[in-house]
Amino acid sequence: MDFFFRFDGAIQKISQKYDEIERLLIEEFARAQWANDTNRMKEIALILYNFKGYSQCINAFIEQSQLGGFKSKDIFVDVLPLCKLNKPIIDKVFPNPEHVMGKFMLHIFHGRIQETVAVQLFERNSSDKVNQNKFLKNLSHLYLQTKRVVQQLKDSDVGTDTQFLEQITEQIYRKHMDHYISHEKQCLQYENSRILQMYYESLGHQKRTIQSNFQDIRRDIQAVIGTRANINIAQIENFGGETFLSEEVAINLLQESRVAYSRCSLLSKKSEIASNASEILDILTNGLLREHVDYALELGLQGIPIPEVKNQPVIYFFDIVKRCNAIVHLYEKEFIESLLPLIEATSTLSDCMQMKKLVLEHIEAKLDAGIDRSLETIVGWVKVILQTEYSQKEFFRADSFNDMERRNLISAV
Repeated sequence: MDFFFRFDGAIQKISQKYDEIERLLIEEFARAQWANDTNRMKEIALILYNFKGYSQCINAFIEQSQLGGFKSKDIFVDVLPLCKLNKPIIDKVFPNPEHVMGKFMLHIFHGRIQETVAVQLFERNSSDKVNQNKFLKNLSHLYLQTKRVVQQLKDSDVGTDTQFLEQITEQIYRKHMDHYISHEKQCLQYENSRILQMYYESLGHQKRTIQSNFQDIRRDIQAVIGTRANINIAQIENFGGETFLSEEVAINLLQESRVAYSRCSLLSKKSEIASNASEILDILTNGLLREHVDYALELGLQGIPIPEVKNQPVIYFFDIVKRCNAIVHLYEKEFIESLLPLIEATSTLSDCMQMKKLVLEHIEAKLDAGIDRSLETIVGWVKVILQTEYSQKEFFRADSFNDMERRNLISAV
């Protein structure tokens, strides 16, 4: 033991000399790199290969190579050209180019790309729906750009392990994507509410809470009393023919869901894509069909005059039917084009189909009820015309009508 202690000082001096030589060699390597002297770089790399300074040599090369290499505002544009530029140099200079190229790429991903992601996603505030929308847009854009870079590197064959790069990409983004669907749902609900509110405000309309069963009972009672008492006591509000249905609103809501479906496919784990897409469908269905279409149908049903009217009825429900059919067609089209590819061949498909079926059957039932009521009102008014303007006895006497009276009667009916 005393023998080792006796030479401890000498060993320490030798170690310090080694460190100094390695440092000088690394500095020489850096000067050669600045001068583009790849032959001298190769000589130094071979000398340092079996020493601890070799890793420092690699780090020095990577830092100097990437210094000033990102010139565009979009760093993703510069990744492939930078790799292509340095790949031949790495192959020539270093005895283990695959390892060096891997560290080169790791420095790009864990350095520049991760820094960019952190900066652009930093503004997210979970309580601020506007910032949350911006967060989702930035997240999907950055993640898609990173995936494209990985694919470009794979296609260009620059000697990197693309599976390794995909793992690094997942590490960079996973903490931002773990709770993706909760952010997506909140953002989508906010946007749907905003679009609907702006529409009703543009009409100067305050949405009402409608109790359809109570309204139906009141309508029936009014019709019975009015018929027996020969008076019109029904309080019918037709809103001047406003249908409260807008294809533009429908298109805006569907566009929001289309963007959400696209992000769902990109940002969700593969095992969660179908279930997340189903939740997006629920929000779309609630906003478009329940909050918009069903509400308009309820108002439209209330606006249909009772059958035994004393004045010529004005019926707008057929306009509602036309617009409703157009909106449902857009909804079905979106279901097939955007949602179906995400849920086919999964158990979620049957659940979504069943939910859609139930909602559309509910809408169809109200359309049928409205059409039946409208036809009853038309028939009721025809009866009024025949009863008030022409007695039944006169109607069956051919000689009591001239051609002009017949034409007037047919025109009125």
